[in-house]
Amino acid sequence: FNSLLKIIPSTNYLKADSYNLSIIIERLNKDTLSQKFVVQNIIEFLKNNQEIELNANDKLYFFSESDIDFLSSHYAMNAFEKINGMQVCEELLDFSKMLNDPVLLNDFRLLYIRNYFKDMKNNLSTLSINKNDPTNKKSLISNSGENKLTMNSNKASEVNNCSDVPKIFQYQPKLLLAVYKNLKIIKGKVSNPGLYLFNDKENINSLLSFAGALSENFIISPNRQIISVQTKTLELSGSVKFPSVFEYLDGMMLSQILESSDYLLNETYPFFGAVIRKSKETNISRVIAFNPSLIMSKSEDLKLNASDKIILFNTNTLNNVLNFLQVNNYENKILSQKNFSDKTNNQEIKNNENIELQKQQKDILSTKKQRNKFLDPSVEDNKTLVLFNQDSGDVSKSLIKEDNSNIPNNSPDDKKIDSLNEINKEDLFTICKELGIETQKNLNLCIALLNELNQSVIDVKGKVKSPRKYFVGDYANINEIINFAGGFTNEADKSNIEVSNALPNLQNSNYVYPLGTIFVDITDNYRANIQLVGNFLDTRDLSYKPNLKLSNVLKSISQLRNNSYLYFATIQRINEAYGQSNLLPFSPIEVINGSQDKKLLPGDIIKIYTKGEIENLLSIFIKNVGYQTPALNFDDITNLPQLTGDLPELIRSLTIRVEGAVVKPNLILVASLLSIENIIEIVGGLNNEANPNEIEIVFPKRDGFNNFILDSNIVDFEDKNHKSQLIFPGSSIKVPKVDNDLSLGYVELKGAVYQPGKFQILEGDSIFNIIKRSGGLLEDAYLKGLVFSRVKEQKREKEAIKRLKGELEKAILAAIESQSSANKVSFSDINPLRELIVSANQFQPIGRVIGNFDTIESLKNTKVMSGDKIFIPSRPNSITVIGEVMSPGSILWNTSSSANQYIQKAAGFTELAETKKVFIIAPNGQATRKGGLWSYNNILPGSTIVVPRRIKLTSNLDAISAVTSVIYQLTVTLAGIDNLLND
Repeated sequence: FNSLLKIIPSTNYLKADSYNLSIIIERLNKDTLSQKFVVQNIIEFLKNNQEIELNANDKLYFFSESDIDFLSSHYAMNAFEKINGMQVCEELLDFSKMLNDPVLLNDFRLLYIRNYFKDMKNNLSTLSINKNDPTNKKSLISNSGENKLTMNSNKASEVNNCSDVPKIFQYQPKLLLAVYKNLKIIKGKVSNPGLYLFNDKENINSLLSFAGALSENFIISPNRQIISVQTKTLELSGSVKFPSVFEYLDGMMLSQILESSDYLLNETYPFFGAVIRKSKETNISRVIAFNPSLIMSKSEDLKLNASDKIILFNTNTLNNVLNFLQVNNYENKILSQKNFSDKTNNQEIKNNENIELQKQQKDILSTKKQRNKFLDPSVEDNKTLVLFNQDSGDVSKSLIKEDNSNIPNNSPDDKKIDSLNEINKEDLFTICKELGIETQKNLNLCIALLNELNQSVIDVKGKVKSPRKYFVGDYANINEIINFAGGFTNEADKSNIEVSNALPNLQNSNYVYPLGTIFVDITDNYRANIQLVGNFLDTRDLSYKPNLKLSNVLKSISQLRNNSYLYFATIQRINEAYGQSNLLPFSPIEVINGSQDKKLLPGDIIKIYTKGEIENLLSIFIKNVGYQTPALNFDDITNLPQLTGDLPELIRSLTIRVEGAVVKPNLILVASLLSIENIIEIVGGLNNEANPNEIEIVFPKRDGFNNFILDSNIVDFEDKNHKSQLIFPGSSIKVPKVDNDLSLGYVELKGAVYQPGKFQILEGDSIFNIIKRSGGLLEDAYLKGLVFSRVKEQKREKEAIKRLKGELEKAILAAIESQSSANKVSFSDINPLRELIVSANQFQPIGRVIGNFDTIESLKNTKVMSGDKIFIPSRPNSITVIGEVMSPGSILWNTSSSANQYIQKAAGFTELAETKKVFIIAPNGQATRKGGLWSYNNILPGSTIVVPRRIKLTSNLDAISAVTSVIYQLTVTLAGIDNLLND
């Protein structure tokens, strides 16, 4: 028999109680030479005599309805998990032992069966549909499914009566295992819910019809093991072990979903979760924050609605959100949106939302809850974020960003996305994606969630191991928060924890609420300690002892890290009389050498800075302060500056500038009087160009009216007495250079010369001298096309392109902002300008100096400088036509051809050509607009004819006179250098 039809030609061959949905075929696996069990659906075969092929030596198992019912019996359940007072039937003992194999204990196809039995035993009421894995401990099954399982006390007591075990399953552990791995659970609106053996690779509707489904609508789990027919659902997602969809029943509470921490991953954030709820009246989504730890401990609860989405978050994700809010300076602010909807309609939405709010407040079962924050009711109709540019049109993105091709042009949120101004949109999208929200469809929801998080921040300060800001979805126990922050530090005063909450009646309680603060004070014993912080090799606290000095603490340079700055450090000292702290400067190297010392007081904080920190401080000083108030008073004994203050004040008072021929000209920060020799050492010493005999020192002093005035003198660094001269802060040291022709640098010559290369510049050298030293010009050298570039011009050219691009962007934005409904700026108007801006972004300037270099006089008059580049091309025999012509490229030069004739040879203009603004770039780089002379034969070989693209300007753009000029200047520059207009 090679087909099932030959064995079972009709249903008359089957018994009346035959299970007519599927059979199992035991078949030899030819690859492994072992037996395998295959589920074969037969319902279509029985209806339509559909052919089912068989292999030689196949063994077919036909089941009865009672056989399948047995699979959910107390005997079968006991084989999985022993029931009190029952022993596993001998016929099922091998199967039960097999189930305890470690591999099968974690087999997801059996775990959902174990949970099914567990839920049946606990008489639970719903069944979860797991998105990734059916092992969710919260698996629930509807009461209507219990008709397949009878667990009354009489049967449970029949511990030795195993006669009900079907013969087909007796002593057949492998067959039973194959059956259970292929069982499906049907629940919901169905006549016969329960377990079914079925191969889900075929049409699932035949299974639902067989089970008596009362609706065509169903939900199937991703693993295709659980099918729910037309049920209301809840969704659990985010940082959970098993993201799931649950069947919703009236009165369900959040604690029924989050029963324990077993559902959470190790990295799940324990104090903030969110329920996303959509209003039936307005279809507006709102965010309801909750504290998962309170829900799981049953301290709080929340009544759920059908279609609620419960989200838990990863700790790293929320850390990134906090950083995002801090970087963009939006902490504790509301990220609102500008509303463009009709006021009447908007008010109606607000009224409906207020009704929904009142309903929602009844669902929250907390007497302690002090807040109930929801999304602004107008949020769904909002069009533009306040944190974006509110007045920009929907084409702004084309001007600023080029990498937006993945954003649909007609997205509902385009206006919010495209007009991003204050917050980088990539950062916003990244945060939304981390939060599990697709920005293109749910940007409003992401903003709402960020608002909720923004208003759920608490600040943990003081002596905890990780003092910073955290999120709480509701109130939180301060001890739990402190433990999450790493616990107390050794110096923490555990009996003195200050809690500051937003509401007056919640101050110094055992709970912290959103926007509250926890402060853990330091013990009195540790308050007196001396702290070593910053770039010490071993940062630590030292017990204070009377008469303790700085030299007792800082004894050797080996106590500091290699990148420590040795000439300035600080002692932070509290002035107990005023309750303020000041910084006392000192020099670590002077303390180590014994030249400085200072008595320490209880609570002093000694900080060593890195070289990088000092450089940053000095750069900020130069940028933001600029002026100095030099410290001129130093203690004669300790060599310490006699001043205190904050860091900016110390920098203003203790800086010395060193310029000229030294290795590292710089502004240095010193906290001691140093000799000029010491200062030169700090900046790396004199370089090879230095003239040590005429070093100028400009130094501050006070006049008779105590004003700062400057004086100067010249010192000889080779004179020992001069070397030891002490330099006060506020001084400026300038080391002059000796005359050195080597400093004139090099010029590079390439092209049609006998000896191209780099040439050392001699005093007074011109282009003529350099060409002469190269051996002269080759016979075909073309001086009319000489390219002379200079570094300074390259920088100027780059700035010019940047300025022109900026002017074009501003002009276009101005046109967009001034557009009216009758005169809108469309994307087609903007796109050519956008391409021009893209070309400008890619532009690499060469710094060409335009001029006529084809005469001896001009070559001799043009002096060269270090970094100059000269290129002399060979005489060309063509001209180039680029831009909007049909066939751009090079064309042989002909003395009798005009510009118009060259364009015709390039197949003429394209439809996009701006025929009235054609221009020519001569070999020397000079550009000329089209004029009457163009018809004459005055085109030099090596010239470039540029046909720009026609840019159609709306009246708004045309009214801005700068646009046309800017477009022309950009086009000339870009075409002349790199032919960037050539498509």
